[in-house]
Amino acid sequence: MRKMLLSVCAALAVLGCGGDDGDLPPCLECTLCGSQEYTPWSFSFCFEGKIYPNCGRRDYNPSTHFCSGSEVYSKCGGRDYNPSTEFCSENSVYSVGFKGNSISNYRTVVIGTQTWMAENLDYNVEGSKCYDNKAVNCNTYGRLYDWATAMALPSSCNSNSCASMIQTPHRGICPSGWHIPKDGDWEALITFVGGFSTAGTKLKAESGWNDYQGTSGNGTDKYGFSALPGGGGYSDGSFYNLGGLGNWWSATDDASHRRMHNGDDVQRINYVKSDLYSVRCVQDYEKHSGKGNNISNYRTVVIGTQTWMAENLDYVIEGRKCYENDPANCNAYGSLYDWSTAMALPSSCNSTSCWNQIQSPHRGICPSGWHIPSYYDWDKLYRFADGSGTENPYSSPTAGKYLKATSGWNSYNSASGNGTDEYGFSALPGGSGSSRGDFSLVGDYGYWWSATGSDASDADGWSMGSYNECGGINGSKSYLYSVRCVQDYEKHTVVR
Repeated sequence: MRKMLLSVCAALAVLGCGGDDGDLPPCLECTLCGSQEYTPWSFSFCFEGKIYPNCGRRDYNPSTHFCSGSEVYSKCGGRDYNPSTEFCSENSVYSVGFKGNSISNYRTVVIGTQTWMAENLDYNVEGSKCYDNKAVNCNTYGRLYDWATAMALPSSCNSNSCASMIQTPHRGICPSGWHIPKDGDWEALITFVGGFSTAGTKLKAESGWNDYQGTSGNGTDKYGFSALPGGGGYSDGSFYNLGGLGNWWSATDDASHRRMHNGDDVQRINYVKSDLYSVRCVQDYEKHSGKGNNISNYRTVVIGTQTWMAENLDYVIEGRKCYENDPANCNAYGSLYDWSTAMALPSSCNSTSCWNQIQSPHRGICPSGWHIPSYYDWDKLYRFADGSGTENPYSSPTAGKYLKATSGWNSYNSASGNGTDEYGFSALPGGSGSSRGDFSLVGDYGYWWSATGSDASDADGWSMGSYNECGGINGSKSYLYSVRCVQDYEKHTVVR
């Protein structure tokens, strides 16, 4: 009986299988594909006279697509390939790790004083992964790495402190002449493009980011950084948020990384070193030589009756430091100095009274014709800036707003920490350091020395914070603060 039905169905296929005779089985029941017999409901389908296995219970067009695992992929130049180990680019098939760690294989971009990769690293090193273990994701987003792998350090560093093994700069798995960015590299980039609150919009690619609550998550890619949302992964082999998050490692031992999402800002996050994130490399900087102490190398500004430097001093002298020992921070914020170095006095003056050696005005390490501001100089500046015209008790709640730069300051209580730079003073939050070698509060505070003090171990300075207050401080002379110089005033002669 089965053979008779097959013969009838074959004959119907020849005749078009469209007769009106209700006694015959409809063509839908035919089990021939070309000259082959098959069962349509047995995970296969017929296409142009040939039988193909369906893909995850889906049919597809075998002339333009192919099945791998349970996923359908477009052919590459008419060819199938193995998506777990290969990817397609411009109709050619490449093995994963095609780009390697030769910088000639990557696009680069100059942003401010830095040169960055304009795409994520795609170097196939042991321990790295493609998102969802699919090579096509490595082609688009680069590979994902745990912290120790990215740093080219032993895997034990994912669960132990390896701070002593981090170099400056730290190459890690980057190409020769390039390095894993430290916090200072990220800070310099973000400051240049306008600060944390808007940097994400300017650094993200123009496409590829998921929408969020009906709003596009894409950026303007104003500077060509072309950040893409490569998501992340966990040590258990799972992955998350492709299209919604981009995460990039920093060469810091606290597992910190920079994160962009479908909002406008850039975040500094630290979780665990065993997580899997992307890597962007930045070009090594030349040894930092600073601007020196020639005033012609600096912008200046007249505020009231005073003339000030409009940027921090960056004079390379023994004892001076860059924040986190990173030259990129000296480019962004100037150098940091302990009190005796700033005053050009013996180092012993950090722990003994040297007030009889302070002149009026006191030049210190400032250019000729300029001096380290006294408390009176700072007081005069902030009183002019806040418009009070009278002496306030040691601080002003508003002067910081008018003296701070319009970008580069972290937010405070969800409000922007940036100022209006009303007078062109352009104060930046260069943070501070200590004699122990640690640093803190870059992005949140700026501290500047004063040629005034109180006792053998402490001296006066000035500070501004993200919350707009501006005022005097008193700290250990061994602290590392910035220096702003103010022009010497002519000696006033009273004519009688």
